[in-house]
Amino acid sequence: MALIGDFNDTPFADLIQLYAGSGQTVAVTINLPDGKGEDGVFYVENGDVVDAWLGDAHGRDAVRQALRLDRGSFIVEQDVRAAERTLSMPWRQLLMEEVVRMDEERRRGGAAARSGRGAGQASGATPGASGALPLPGATPRTPPAIPLQAASGAGSVPRLTPTRPSAPPSATPASPARPTAAGATPAPGRPASGGGGLRAGAMVAIAAVVVGAAGAGFFLLRGRGSATVEARPAPAAGAAQAAAEVPTLTFGMVSPLSGPDKDLGRGMKAGVELAFAAANEAGGVHGRRLALVAVDDGNDPARAAEAMRELTEQRKVFAVVGNAGTATAGAAVPVALERKVPFIGALGGAPALRSDPPQHDVFVYRPSLSEEAAAAVRYLVEVRRLDPGDIAVFAQDDESGQAGWTGAAQQLKSYGRDPAQTVRVSYRRNTAEVDGAVERLRAMGAHLKGVVMVAAHRPAARLVEKVIAFAPGTVFTDTSSVDVAQLGEELVGSRVGLADNVVVTQVVPLPTSRSSAVMRYRALLEKYALGETPGALSLEGWIVGTLVVKALEAAGRDADPEKLVAALEGFQNLDIGIGAPLTFSRADHQASHKVWGTALDRSGAWRQVDLE
Repeated sequence: MALIGDFNDTPFADLIQLYAGSGQTVAVTINLPDGKGEDGVFYVENGDVVDAWLGDAHGRDAVRQALRLDRGSFIVEQDVRAAERTLSMPWRQLLMEEVVRMDEERRRGGAAARSGRGAGQASGATPGASGALPLPGATPRTPPAIPLQAASGAGSVPRLTPTRPSAPPSATPASPARPTAAGATPAPGRPASGGGGLRAGAMVAIAAVVVGAAGAGFFLLRGRGSATVEARPAPAAGAAQAAAEVPTLTFGMVSPLSGPDKDLGRGMKAGVELAFAAANEAGGVHGRRLALVAVDDGNDPARAAEAMRELTEQRKVFAVVGNAGTATAGAAVPVALERKVPFIGALGGAPALRSDPPQHDVFVYRPSLSEEAAAAVRYLVEVRRLDPGDIAVFAQDDESGQAGWTGAAQQLKSYGRDPAQTVRVSYRRNTAEVDGAVERLRAMGAHLKGVVMVAAHRPAARLVEKVIAFAPGTVFTDTSSVDVAQLGEELVGSRVGLADNVVVTQVVPLPTSRSSAVMRYRALLEKYALGETPGALSLEGWIVGTLVVKALEAAGRDADPEKLVAALEGFQNLDIGIGAPLTFSRADHQASHKVWGTALDRSGAWRQVDLE
């Protein structure tokens, strides 16, 4: 389970101590209080800080600025790797050098204050960081206690454990926490002391701990308010040897885990991990545990191809599961085919995912973007009673947009509408630049009644806001590749008049429905990702992960990639409880053709609607 927290409670240096010091692989995403979305990402791999950026700063400069942060929030995600390595200095040396630099700045600031000149802003300070380091003897501010909590898109067991001590702080270690789902017991921790403390002085103390604890099994992090952050101890030699002897099947995923489309990858990753966690707790599949290694491609096809080569050639993954992205699928599939690695359950509409006849190693769960866009047109014409000539198409200018346009155009043609006469507008991928599209839609005048969108949540929300200003009765649809939670938040926050006129097609049931599959999925969320909100993306990831688990069970104890492919092709009318049977065959590698519909109401909640 990914975690979110606040720098008021957990300084950046503490995060580095915990994850680098314990040899873990994580991505720490930073959001500054005055920023708009993601402001930086720090990657730790096997205990090394390998890549970092914060605002316009990169590498060591980014680390230097992050150490000064006392405002903003962070998200920590397990097993997320950087696309490239830009830092090579050992983390202890990196942290020590920057802490010493900060202490020198603090001393200079104190001397300046005593001489009457005052302390200026610390060099290299980042917007959202404190302007000057606290001076000796200053009264520490006491920020509100904000305990770490489960983050949206989480899927793995947390490394940070929020606790609330019932007794006043003392030097006595707290009782050991309850074992985690994976069976490991966190290290005993100490209740946090009240107040904020002196950041610069504490940094120096941390540096001393860093040097002195090089051989320690765990790091105890200081906290503020009522939040205590603990690290797991290193396992005993016998336990580590026993864990190493358990056979493991490692799967790979290449998805956007940073950037504008990060929620797609995070949602799919969370769902796949839920399915794997459930299988592992039951003893694995035929005695083998399942592991997932995710690599961030930022929704960049070039990075996706490079990450796929890393997973298939260097890490020798058993299969690639749940990739997110249409344009990136076009770059990833050729690598999987070349290496003869099964490529299962990608979220995307690239033609490479659905060739006829199908590629031997490529399987998809979901209906195509063409099928979703066609369903949206049918809904607008047959349910909302719009004239086909009053419908426009707004799509990303890449393969996903082209796939959506193809489906919409074919459906419009079936109603007698010449697709060449349909207004088709677009925006650049990874942007929210919609002004040009809005002006073309404005030119339609009274003939603009519906817009079929194939767009990410931010450009979709911007378009809706602007178009409703001059065409308030317009009905908008989008596809399942949009993050509905983010789209809903954007639209409700903008206070536009929605009136149930924003509809999103889905390839899964409503995540709050009471179908048997959704009930199991939600139970797993409560067990492995407490606090996580049910969502369409993580539900789809769970379905894909469930298909993989069931195929491994059918493939037998000596399963290999070829036997996995054969097991998938043998699924006929598989019922996992979503309300639609799942079927593969040698001639059809798409499991589902069912499209659901959801509509956003005035309160910002999504409700299921009939598309026909």
